[in-house]
Amino acid sequence: MHRKVLAIFETPTVFLLESTTPEVVSALGINPELELTILLRKDGVLYADKTKKVGSDRITAGEAWKSIKPLFKGEIYVVKEDVKRVGISPARIVSDLELINKKDVPRLIAKSDTVVVY
Repeated sequence: MHRKVLAIFETPTVFLLESTTPEVVSALGINPELELTILLRKDGVLYADKTKKVGSDRITAGEAWKSIKPLFKGEIYVVKEDVKRVGISPARIVSDLELINKKDVPRLIAKSDTVVVY
């Protein structure tokens, strides 16, 4: 049985998208025994903008998510109301990320065994 982990990013955290070194992967809890789901909300939704430059290599958030996504089987969700609040156009959201309504967040939390907020 896989342990369900929800990692909530409420602030832009360069650590998340800067690289996919073994240390970063381990810190995110990505391993075969965990089912990791990532939620971007509040100002953390800035990393859903595929045009945003991130990390020391200054790659786009879209490129960064594409490099991280194959490392785990969970989903990456973005709160739609927060995207609108910070002024990101829906056309600029990374295509592999799923927009959800704020009212759906408690459901994600309830179905998780562990919740970590950054």
